[in-house]
Amino acid sequence: MLWLYDDKIRETLFLRAHGHPVPETFISFNEEEARRFLEEAIYPLITKTHMGASASGVVSLPNRAAALALLKGIFRPQSLMEKAMAKYHYMPRLEKGDLLLARKLRYQDACPRYIYAQEFIKADSDWRITTLGTDLLSVFVRRNRPDDFRASGSGLWEMVEPEDLPAEACDLALEISNRHGFTSMAYDFMRGPKGWVIGEISMTFVLNDVYTTTLFRRTPAGYARQAPIPIGVMHLSALMEARERGTAIPHWPMT
Repeated sequence: MLWLYDDKIRETLFLRAHGHPVPETFISFNEEEARRFLEEAIYPLITKTHMGASASGVVSLPNRAAALALLKGIFRPQSLMEKAMAKYHYMPRLEKGDLLLARKLRYQDACPRYIYAQEFIKADSDWRITTLGTDLLSVFVRRNRPDDFRASGSGLWEMVEPEDLPAEACDLALEISNRHGFTSMAYDFMRGPKGWVIGEISMTFVLNDVYTTTLFRRTPAGYARQAPIPIGVMHLSALMEARERGTAIPHWPMT
């Protein structure tokens, strides 16, 4: 869980390797390979930094010219000043998801120069589905920011009724978490042209009331709404379940 945290490149390659559905995604660390892709790509595209939350570092590339301009900026030669500054850590304030700034948001040089480009899935919202144990989910809809294509970090969420749940996506989230021993994992689901896809996953998320009041438990008859549960209780229960299954939780001797 920690190995995948806050690294979209790792997340995408992990999900793809295990056959879990993700949007069509191009990842390259080579300028010429990236240029060939962008010359032939269908626009708009979404490009992301491999780190960043609340849609920081997520921008839209409306056309080939914008994509090639970004590529030039990513792979441009560094000046002596930039090489000197690269030795220091700083955290710029990101208001509009500036990609080049977000590349330096945290952990300088954590990843070589790269481009991460993803198909654009037109929607006014996504589904935040969070597993909190073997059969417990938090599920709500996140609406896009006003006049924006991004839902992450918008704070515009809507509760749903059991009959409105996307059961296929909920089942998939539980299947992935249980298969890989994730005690909790937040999934951003979107419905693409080929069905449900996972935009991102994260083991951590803001601990606000939305996760304690949007709970559903999978039963033989379907998903049933659950009364609010404190977030700490849910996490502890998930850890205990994992320990009982013998997955994910190491045993350290007490001292």
